[in-house]
Amino acid sequence: MQKYIFSKRCGLFTVVSCAVLSLAFTSATSGKQEKAAPIPVYMAEETNLVSLKSRWVEEMEKETDFVQNVLEAKARQAAADAEAAAKAIRSAGAAEEAKAAAAREAAKQVQLETKFEAPVSSGDFYIEEIPLSYELQEYTWNITQELGVPYELLLAIMWHESRFTVDAIGYNTNGTQDSGLLQINDVNRGWLQEELGIEDLLDPKQNILAGATILSETISKYPENLALMSYQYGESGMKSKQAKGITTSKFVDTVLAKRDYYVSLREN
Repeated sequence: MQKYIFSKRCGLFTVVSCAVLSLAFTSATSGKQEKAAPIPVYMAEETNLVSLKSRWVEEMEKETDFVQNVLEAKARQAAADAEAAAKAIRSAGAAEEAKAAAAREAAKQVQLETKFEAPVSSGDFYIEEIPLSYELQEYTWNITQELGVPYELLLAIMWHESRFTVDAIGYNTNGTQDSGLLQINDVNRGWLQEELGIEDLLDPKQNILAGATILSETISKYPENLALMSYQYGESGMKSKQAKGITTSKFVDTVLAKRDYYVSLREN
């Protein structure tokens, strides 16, 4: 009985002793774990590499941005240079076109001034009683001979329309304007410019050429009285009056009488 009790006591002592020893070991172990373990060398080196790589990436990004900025600046400069060159080319082209236009205008003026200027004797055309220069009478004579228009008839129209005033201007109720020696109406400007190169109806030679051309066309299609009415009213206006039985006018009678007078002056 005493053995058993002792034995139990020994067992309890053993258990208690083991527990105490275990607790002491655990406390000792826990105390050691609270201290920070040193970082291995390879981990420190890896950290340094990551930092270096990060800085390298930043430097590369900065360098890339710098290169990009330089390229963009060069591109802008190239575009500006190209635009400047194009502008210079356009300016040069405009200057050349202006020179060409001036040359064409000069050539056209020379053509108008020299058209039908074949020399003739003064006795063939010149009428002293007419207040029109010798030069313009000569020009009128040459134009009428070329186009088949009676010289004295065109002079009679000049007298009626402008009294030989080269810069005469008449304003019509329909808003159009008559210009020059032969009072050429605005409606004729388009085809006169396209077919004859006439641009200034107040230029006496251009005006004479225009009037002689219009009269030549009407004379080639109609009797003299209707041709003059067509000159006065326009072809459609003449036909409208003809449809009403009107085949002459005060304009026609006056012009024909003046024509006969100029014929007599030349004959005498």
